[in-house]
Amino acid sequence: MLAAVRDVSGILGRLLDGGHSAIAGAFRRISRTSFADEIIKTMKSAGYGVRESDPFAERPYVPAIVVGVPPICRPA
Repeated sequence: MLAAVRDVSGILGRLLDGGHSAIAGAFRRISRTSFADEIIKTMKSAGYGVRESDPFAERPYVPAIVVGVPPICRPA
């Protein structure tokens, strides 16, 4: 979904309304550094104290899906 964003200005209003600066780290993760930088700059100029973080840094373990084996039959 993040890769589909073509212009960060379209979402800046929503980010500012809720103080959602973590999205900058998400854009940085997918190598959209200019988007991340623009979000951080805009948030700071609006008076937010911004500490960038990556919302995807702590991903839970998700076991691979094995074709033909119902998930309920697999050991955890």
